[in-house]
Amino acid sequence: MERRLQHKHQNPELRLSVDERKNICLYEQELIMHKKWSFVKDYPPMPLSSSDMLFQLRNRIIMEQLDDDLSTEAENVQMMLPSLNLEQMDILRTVVNADDSNNGECFFVYGSGGTRKTYLWKMIVAALKSKGKIILSVVLSGIAALLLPFGKTVHAMFKILVNLGEATYCSLLKHSELADLIPQTSLIIWDEGPVSYR
Repeated sequence: MERRLQHKHQNPELRLSVDERKNICLYEQELIMHKKWSFVKDYPPMPLSSSDMLFQLRNRIIMEQLDDDLSTEAENVQMMLPSLNLEQMDILRTVVNADDSNNGECFFVYGSGGTRKTYLWKMIVAALKSKGKIILSVVLSGIAALLLPFGKTVHAMFKILVNLGEATYCSLLKHSELADLIPQTSLIIWDEGPVSYR
């Protein structure tokens, strides 16, 4: 199965965890039983496969987003934490608490150039990625995207056209891998969002 996924996602470095392998085996067992008109749920001690994990394994973009070393991200958090000032610490705590409580919230962080906003974004991304969360970092220009952790332009990430007009629409398809990624995302950092479209 690992080789099939490596080929499908065109990623020879792709490795499955023990839980992912177990889940795939359970799923394939369910398929075999299904063909014989039998169901795993009818045998209560048997564990069921996790549909969330299978969904993630089928989506290349989600797999890429989750392909982080959690221990490295946790080390980054421990290394960066002492260098945050009180305001940055408060923002970090607020964002992480909102994610933990699963509240859909929108935050606006204001600061002129040189106030270490990019450093704060890196800290927030490391804190949430260390928990296995998906974070999307976007910005208007390609050069600024290089500064953000895992940064992309808004146009590349969300398929928004560069020249907008009244008849313009986003070319994000409803049943695409990207459309499936967005509901799985814990946080979108949109740097310089207010100046993006005036």
